Formats: sequence, C-alpha cells, structure tokens
Amino acid sequence: MSEANISGYYFRPRIDTELLLALDPKDVFITTACVGGLFRYGYDDAESLIATLAGRFKGSFMLEVQYHDVDLQKDVNQFLLRMYRKYNIPLIMGCDSHFIHSEDKVLRDQRLEANHIVYEDENDWHMDYPMDDEAFQRFVRQGVLSKAQIVEAMDNTNIFLDFEDVMLDRSKKLPTIYPALSQDERNAAYEALVWQEWGRYSAGMSNAEKHIREEGIRYEVDTITSTNMSDYFLLDHAIVKRAKENGGIITETGRGSGVSYFTNTLLGFSSVDRFDIPVTMFPDRFISKDRLLAGN
Repeated sequence: MSEANISGYYFRPRIDTELLLALDPKDVFITTACVGGLFRYGYDDAESLIATLAGRFKGSFMLEVQYHDVDLQKDVNQFLLRMYRKYNIPLIMGCDSHFIHSEDKVLRDQRLEANHIVYEDENDWHMDYPMDDEAFQRFVRQGVLSKAQIVEAMDNTNIFLDFEDVMLDRSKKLPTIYPALSQDERNAAYEALVWQEWGRYSAGMSNAEKHIREEGIRYEVDTITSTNMSDYFLLDHAIVKRAKENGGIITETGRGSGVSYFTNTLLGFSSVDRFDIPVTMFPDRFISKDRLLAGN
C-alpha cells in the first residue's frame, strides 16, 4: 500500500496498520494511492493488506488506478485488476498531479531546483490535471484496463457527491477544535499561536531577516483572521502535531501552493521559507482576502 498523506506528512502502512484499522468505516474513505508503496513492499504484502482493508472498510475502500504509460504503473494496474476480480473491490482513478496544466511543469522544476531536489525517471509520468477526455485516452493508450473499467474508475471519483452531509453551496464549512470559544477568540488563538512559533523560529536571526518575515506574518495573519478562516489552520496544526508524535515525517517540499504562506511554515505544514529561496513565491497564490470573501 502507498503512503497516506496528511498535511505534508506520510505514514508507512507497516507501521500504522493497527491505527488505520482502528478507524470507523463510516468516518473515512480509503484508496490504495500511488505505486510507491506497492512497489516498495511487494505484491504479496500488498495483497494481504488489501484483503484486510476490504474486509474492514468494505464500500469505503477502493483500488486506485492511474494512467501513466510506464511499465511500473502498468504492472501495478494489472495487479490491482487481479485484486478487483478476486475481492470484488471497486476501482477509482487517481491523478498524480503536481500542477494543473502541462505548461506549468517549468514552475515545478524551478521549485525543485530551488530546494536541491531531484526525482529520477519522472519524464514519462503525467503530472498535470487533465480533462476527462484526455484522462480516458491516457488509460486507453496504456492498454491495461478495458473501456468499461476505465469508465468505472472515473465515475467513482464522483462518489463524494453522494455523501449525505456534503452540501454544495457557498457557505464556509470549517470544523473547530475550540467549540466553546467565539470566532473572535479562535482568531486570537490562531494569531497567538503563529507569533509563538515565530519566536522559536526567529532565534538567532538578524534584525533585517526578522523585519521582512514579520511584515509577511502580519499580512498573512490579517488575511486569515479578517475572513474568519482561523479554524482551518488551528485544526491542521493539531493534526500535524499529532502526526509527528506518531512518527510522521514532514516532506521537504511541503504541499502545493501552501508553502507560499510563511505562517504555514511556522505552524509546521512545510519546511519551505519563501523568504530564503531564489524563486519568488506570492502568498496570494495560496489564499487571498478577496477570494475568501468571494467564497472561492
């Protein structure tokens, strides 16, 4: 099985199988994810874990197939098809998307170079986020799944629309870990947490280094508190903290555009300091006051 990503942390299944199986099937939805874990742990171990998860989570568990036209992905898809037939587990399409449009690849390459990170053998993998027709044709070119299986896997990505408690409207839906506090008090708690972590992070910095970062902190904190989005970050901070306590390891590159918010780095969501890399990163690419107030 592959690593389960939570806010930039990952868990290896051999370590956390007991924790995973303790989850309530009504509260989670699980897929097998990308090829890394299946290849690393071997198909015998993968089948054993797949059978266990299918027995525990039933309709909340699916086998994730992807459309990369490379031998490793073909082998994994063929293995998953055997599991699909043997255990009657549904298929679901996954996209290993690191950017939206294919022309955005250059921006990702710049970020990797800035962080001195090199991933081998990536040239033949699709890392954009394609439209449905293109995704379908990629599966066809790969030549492993039948057209009916491709349609099943793609249709199952819409299963989240069937969740009874999901309402598609413009209202903000943020769970809180501080239900007894007012929104103003939760905003204050978020701001205090950020400055507390800044105190630790800034130890030993020069005044010039502190000044530019403190300007960024004030801008980002104002964006979050003035739009009443503090609960998201308070909850994510608690999740990441718990993840680390249970053996989680933060990824060096962070998760998507979230690394452009320096306050996210302070809260432990990434290790990227946007003020200390050669590639200019704009915080509004992650989130802005106008977009939040517009409900986007």
